[in-house]
Amino acid sequence: MSITNKPNKVEVKLDFELNTIMKIGHIVNWLNAENNYVLKTKEEFALEDFIKGSVHNELDRMELINEIFCELKTKPLRSPKNVKNKFKEQLKILGLKQQDLSEMTGISNSELSIVLNNKRFISMEYFLLIWISLDCPSIEKCFELETVEKK
Repeated sequence: MSITNKPNKVEVKLDFELNTIMKIGHIVNWLNAENNYVLKTKEEFALEDFIKGSVHNELDRMELINEIFCELKTKPLRSPKNVKNKFKEQLKILGLKQQDLSEMTGISNSELSIVLNNKRFISMEYFLLIWISLDCPSIEKCFELETVEKK
């Protein structure tokens, strides 16, 4: 790896294993094919675009996870007001209903309603039951920080 400073930018040259570059190349080719045939766009991604985008996405993801963690750490464990679960969204993505999740987890429909509607912060036991039932989505797909508008 080498780093070169430029005005307002830093150029980084990385060494990758050939196998890694081939895997990234396959993904880039797939994305370009999807853009051309499915989305009907002429936008072409380059290997460099994919790597830059991946780094930016991962930084954004880590920032969100850190914000959620800090929010949980600074509030009483039973009432982190700004952290909301997004399990309803995951149910929609998977084509499941609340009743399906109730049957999968053994959590009563009324308890599940309270949790899914963020009326009470989720316990670790319920989180694990729901998380596993929803195929273990990433943490940023499970929680969000509710933005509080200042008056």
